[in-house]
Amino acid sequence: MINLKEEIITCLQDWRNTNNKEQNLQGWLYAYFLKYRKEGYVIEMETNIKQDEHLGWLFKNKDVDRNNFCKSEVDLFIYNESKKEAYAVELKWIYHRDTGWNVVDHLPDYECDAQFCNQLLSHHICSDVCSLVVYDFNPEKQVRNPRFSIECRKKEDFLGGKYTDEKGNRRQPTEGRICGISFKWLPLYDDYCYYIIAGKDMSRLQQKL
Repeated sequence: MINLKEEIITCLQDWRNTNNKEQNLQGWLYAYFLKYRKEGYVIEMETNIKQDEHLGWLFKNKDVDRNNFCKSEVDLFIYNESKKEAYAVELKWIYHRDTGWNVVDHLPDYECDAQFCNQLLSHHICSDVCSLVVYDFNPEKQVRNPRFSIECRKKEDFLGGKYTDEKGNRRQPTEGRICGISFKWLPLYDDYCYYIIAGKDMSRLQQKL
C-alpha cells in the first residue's frame, strides 16, 4: 500500500514552481511516483476514468456507473492490477497573475475535486485518494467580495479567515474548511501554502447541494 498523503508531503519538500504552472506540479508528482514502477505500479497523468478500457478491472463486479462521476479525468493515477490497488490525486495550483482575483469564483473547482475523490473512494475504485490545492496567499493580489452572502462566508471558511490581521499585517493561514471538512494549510514557500484532503477524511465530506 502507498501512503499517498505522506508521499506528496515528502515530494513537495524543497521544491519550487519556477513559472507557476499547474503542469509543473503535476509533472513533479508524476516523476516522484515513478519510483513505484519497480514494484509493478503504473503511473499516468490525465487518466480518463470513464472511458479508458484498460481500467475495466477496477469496475468488475461493482455496481457503479462510470458516467455518474462528477469528472472524467484524474490528474495523477497510480495503479497495480495484480495487487488490485489504485490511487488518485486531484490537484490545483492557484497563482494570481494579476490583482483583482477572487477565490469565490473558483471554489466550485476545489469542491468538485474533493467530491470526485470521494466518489472514487466510496465506490471502492481507489485504495486511497488525495485532493491537493496550492494557493497563493499574497494579500496584494486579493480582493474582497463586496457582496455579503454565503459565498463570502465560504471564502473565509476556505482560507481560514481574513488575509490580514486588524493592523493590516499579513496573517499566516492555519486551518481552512471545504465541503464540511476541516484541513490544515501547510507552508510551501514564499506566499504559497497547500492543503491535502486524504482518503481517511472523505467520510466527513458533505455532498454539494
